[in-house]
Amino acid sequence: MFFWYLQACLPDLVDPAQVKVLDNPYHDWDGDGVSDLDGDCDDNNPDIVEPREYYKDTDGDGFVERYSLQSICSSDPEGNWVLLGQQLGFDCDDENALVNPAAFDSCNGLDDDCNGTVDDGKDETTPWWYRDADGDGHGQPIVYAEDGTIENDGFAYQGCEPVDGYVGDNTDCDDADSLNYPSNSEVCDGQDNNCNGTTDELGALGSQSWSPDLDGDGFATNETIVIQCEPPNVNWMGTPEGTDHVDCDDSDALVSPVGIEDCNGADDNCDGLIDNEAQIGLLTCYLDRDGDGFGDDLSTSEVCSCPLGSVLVGGDCDDTSASVSPNAAEVCNGADDNCDGVDDNQAIDPTVYYQDVDGDGYGTSVTYLSCPDTDSAGNSIPPSGYATMTGDCDDNLVAVNPGQPELCTLLIDENCDGKNVLGAVDYLTYWADADSDGFGNSNNQLEVCTSPVGYIEVDPIALPLEDCDDADDSTFPSATEICNGKLDDCLLDDGTLTVPSDEVDVDEDTFLDCDGKVFDPTLWVGDVAVLTAFVSDGVDRDVYRDCDDADPTVFPFALEICDGLFQDCTDTEWGVFASPALERDDDGDGFVECQGFDVSTWQGDSAVIEGLDCDDANSTTYPDAVTLPDTNECFADDNLDGIADCALDGTGGWSDCDPEAMLDFFGQQIDFALIPAGTVTVGSVGGVEYGRKSGNETQVTVSFSQDWYAMTAEVTQGMYEAASEQHEGIWKEQHEGFIGFGNDKPVYWMSWYKIADFANQVTLRHNLVKSDSLDLCDTCTDSNTVDVVCEESMNPYQCTGYRLPTYTEWEYMAHGDSEDAFWTPDGIGYVPDGTYSLNPINAVDDCIDTSWVFDDGLLANSTPQDLSSYTLADIAWYCANSGGEVQPIRQKNPNFYGLYDMHGNVQEWTHDYVSGGQTGTDGWLTLTQNGSVDISGDASPSAVYRNVKGGNYGMSARNSRIATFGRRAAEGPNMSTGFRLVRSVPNPTQ
Repeated sequence: MFFWYLQACLPDLVDPAQVKVLDNPYHDWDGDGVSDLDGDCDDNNPDIVEPREYYKDTDGDGFVERYSLQSICSSDPEGNWVLLGQQLGFDCDDENALVNPAAFDSCNGLDDDCNGTVDDGKDETTPWWYRDADGDGHGQPIVYAEDGTIENDGFAYQGCEPVDGYVGDNTDCDDADSLNYPSNSEVCDGQDNNCNGTTDELGALGSQSWSPDLDGDGFATNETIVIQCEPPNVNWMGTPEGTDHVDCDDSDALVSPVGIEDCNGADDNCDGLIDNEAQIGLLTCYLDRDGDGFGDDLSTSEVCSCPLGSVLVGGDCDDTSASVSPNAAEVCNGADDNCDGVDDNQAIDPTVYYQDVDGDGYGTSVTYLSCPDTDSAGNSIPPSGYATMTGDCDDNLVAVNPGQPELCTLLIDENCDGKNVLGAVDYLTYWADADSDGFGNSNNQLEVCTSPVGYIEVDPIALPLEDCDDADDSTFPSATEICNGKLDDCLLDDGTLTVPSDEVDVDEDTFLDCDGKVFDPTLWVGDVAVLTAFVSDGVDRDVYRDCDDADPTVFPFALEICDGLFQDCTDTEWGVFASPALERDDDGDGFVECQGFDVSTWQGDSAVIEGLDCDDANSTTYPDAVTLPDTNECFADDNLDGIADCALDGTGGWSDCDPEAMLDFFGQQIDFALIPAGTVTVGSVGGVEYGRKSGNETQVTVSFSQDWYAMTAEVTQGMYEAASEQHEGIWKEQHEGFIGFGNDKPVYWMSWYKIADFANQVTLRHNLVKSDSLDLCDTCTDSNTVDVVCEESMNPYQCTGYRLPTYTEWEYMAHGDSEDAFWTPDGIGYVPDGTYSLNPINAVDDCIDTSWVFDDGLLANSTPQDLSSYTLADIAWYCANSGGEVQPIRQKNPNFYGLYDMHGNVQEWTHDYVSGGQTGTDGWLTLTQNGSVDISGDASPSAVYRNVKGGNYGMSARNSRIATFGRRAAEGPNMSTGFRLVRSVPNPTQ
């Protein structure tokens, strides 16, 4: 870059015109050789030196305003300017580009070409106007000569507007008559009224209807009609009016409205009817009422053809009977059937009569043919000395003829059958009695006049008892049934002589039922093996019978098997109890006294899980029972006296048990443990607890301001059923066969709403039994129905009634006296190889391994080695030991507070909603910061799920941890989810 410097002290050294300073008039800035001082009017444009002359052209059509010349220092001034000498001319309207001296003056009311005259231009677009002499609005067309010149050009001109007597239409064919023009209506006047080149065409006004008369009979048809001014030809005539003037056949001159009707099957007189009132070709028809082909001579008609019911032949003497006619056969009926004038003449069916000397109604072979006479009642009367029946074998005895009954007379054949006693009516009935026991067999029956040998006389009308076995004299009706291996009493026979079921050794244990029957070995005819056993063992089978002949293991003196059923029929309790004494669980601990218990063959009480109970009167005494620590569980028998330490009436020797916390719920005892107020850290420890869900188990410390009571176990099916029986809907009927069924098993498949409604029912029961006034913690609509919907009526910590525990209350109860979420103190976890690890990544989590170790408040401050005896299987039913279904409550060890099944069996609903985050940043439950008091989950309108805690019968070990949790829709029941209830106990200081 160069810099120029001016020195004031040396002015003659620099040319001013070369100094590049703004506004230097000496400098030629555009380089055209002329500076400002030299007269350059625009020193920034080399093309401009002096101003130029321009005309104004506002509309830009090249024609300028006459007095607009100006000097402008520019080669292209702004606006529409035309350099002097380049203009096309002067414009008369410089605001309109279409108006200038070069424009065509069209028909628009303007002087387009600036010649001083408006609309004087003519070209092909200028309209023509034609002479209209007759004033009908249509002018004469231009007529051109053969050479192309116009012959009548005086009748047309071009112009923007017409003058009087001229129009824009040139289609008139007759400009001398205003009634002839295009679009006018054609009339019958001999002129072309509508200018179409045709005169009086079809349809012209005044036209008539014409029809042809082809046969020339003076009558036309109306089938073909032509409407025009004149008839088409001489054979056409005006269209006839009315049906009596129309020819119905224009091809036959004999057929017309005045034609004569003939019997020819045609309408000769055009009245629309065929052969009606015919005068030619008529027939005489006879009415044939009975349809025998012959008509009545007195009922005739003259017609073209005989109608139905008439014939061409007469002569019927009785036209009401089809059997009477000139060609009918004469029969014996007292009438003239063939119309020959004589009744019964030469009848074809005469009666044969037989000579009857004794007058018994049966004659001999001597016959006589005749039509019979009849009496007043119409009955046939044979001639005297004759009968209508034959076959009399003795025509001198009235008592002998085919109509007489045969009698047991040896010399007289009363019924003339050739046998003197065969079929006698006074015979006797005999049944065969082969075994001579006095009872016969109807299958071998004789009806004879004399008594045969080996038969007994019977009265068949009295229906005597039959012998079902005529070869055995000890088998007959009402015979005494004895234990002999066969049927004795025929009254018990079904037709097969089947041996009575109690005399058959069905299970082949050599013992029979034979209930109440006498047994005599000498009379036994049944299975020889049973008889041999009878004799060889010397057992009196009359006393010791088989009490279950369908089971070979059940018989008198049989060895009892530990299966819950009776085997020994001599047991005095058989029939009184379902199981023998040693196979009944009297104390309800799931154990029975008998040995050899096998769950696969056990058929007794489904609640029994094992045998070898040494004290079946004490539910806390059974094999492998654990001595309980201090507990608030009111069913405990810590003093081992066989009686619960605390009974429903409040008596008992253990002061720590609170009878006021127990509730009689419609006969079901609900037991509660006192949970003292305190502080708990919910969640789990990151990096220590195996199976931890880091995203939603952040630890938060929560405190509680008041004590509460908690059910020691889940609500059972029996408890819920007790409430269900008070209203509609029985849980058992709806869920039998699901995942475990029994009064002492947890109820499941419950929606949150049904649980809240049940909690209200428990509160109402409590208030009734204890005369109390606890709050209803939930407001429910459609209570006691499947459509129930509930919501909390107040803060759960302020409500005094029964409710679900909050999320934090549940974890507090599950921890017991331990702060560890799941593992042993200091986060040490037991693994299958027998060692302990701070990070047990090798821990087995399946449904086979049962070696998981938990603290759970059972033995606080114990060493890891001591904890190895307490595994998940000791405290919970889960997938490794549940058998795939829920189990009875209180079968596992309780925790520090005396609470059972906190880890397994069924998951448990809690009170809380779940939605956004556990600590406000992660998880599902919204909890505040550490140190919160009486906190519950998110209750915002957007929170639609409720929280569930604890594992269940089908979950693995890591899902049974205290900190793990899930969510369920409040209205949706879940197969593996149950619940337990709590109620707050306000502290005295509050």
